[in-house]
Amino acid sequence: MVEITSKFVKEKWQKRCIRDVYSDFNNLTMQIVTKTLFGGTSGMYTFDEVGQAITTAFKSFTKRATSMFIGWFPSSKPNVIINVQLPLIIASI
Repeated sequence: MVEITSKFVKEKWQKRCIRDVYSDFNNLTMQIVTKTLFGGTSGMYTFDEVGQAITTAFKSFTKRATSMFIGWFPSSKPNVIINVQLPLIIASI
């Protein structure tokens, strides 16, 4: 974790620059989790792409979970979004 964080800070942060700290820490967290759980990098996708896919899938899961009928219809928008994002998430691990 320390090694990944040190490398991240050296590569991404410089003096007198403006950073999106929220995005940076999401990216850093994704790198640490991927290394810890899977022992490597995200593969052919960037951490930003995988993070966006996971965020999109979670939002769609939330819509499915809070709607009485969406889960029943395979062609509903949240279900279609999940079906588009899952292959990217699966391929990255």
